Amino acid sequence: MNFKQLSYFQDIVRTGSFTEAAEENFISQSAMSQQMKSLEEELGVTLFERKNRGFHLTRAGKFFYQKSQRLLEDYNGLVADTQVLTGTQPVSMRIGLLWGMTESVLPQILAEFEERFPSVQLEITVGSHEEIGTALRQQKLDMTISDQRKAFSGNYANICLTSFPLYIRIGHTHPLSQSKSIQMKDMQAYPALLLAVKGQ
Repeated sequence: MNFKQLSYFQDIVRTGSFTEAAEENFISQSAMSQQMKSLEEELGVTLFERKNRGFHLTRAGKFFYQKSQRLLEDYNGLVADTQVLTGTQPVSMRIGLLWGMTESVLPQILAEFEERFPSVQLEITVGSHEEIGTALRQQKLDMTISDQRKAFSGNYANICLTSFPLYIRIGHTHPLSQSKSIQMKDMQAYPALLLAVKGQ
């Protein structure tokens, strides 16, 4: 067993596909399958139950997924910390930023961060929810800054940085126009137009 096999296993579970995981790692699907077969043989357990073109994790597979995820995080952190300590790797942080936040959020982030951590290089990637979310899952980003579009994932640490009011614009004759306050559930019966920066 090696860390490359653990990384392959994590990618398969994350993508839900042997083929996609193989493409991400620039190897053939057959080579990916062979790596997983070798891993199962070494462990002496079955990690996947294959059905038609899909699969699902066995009980052992789910357990191994959780444990190997933590192990890989510790390993990657150990490598990065050691490289920083020896000066072989510059300290950098890769941040994914949602379109539309570059003018309102980015200048303040850069100024405060550079003041507190002058030796850390920031690499900023700007994109849509899907683009920066995918990059984070593929470990191409260390963190993302965006609004909350979906329920938070338990796979990541989710920290609320700030909150802001959300406004609606309605006509004087609209049924909700006389309400002193409006909840999201109150608007479900009415069509609405959501305005957003292009790319979101």
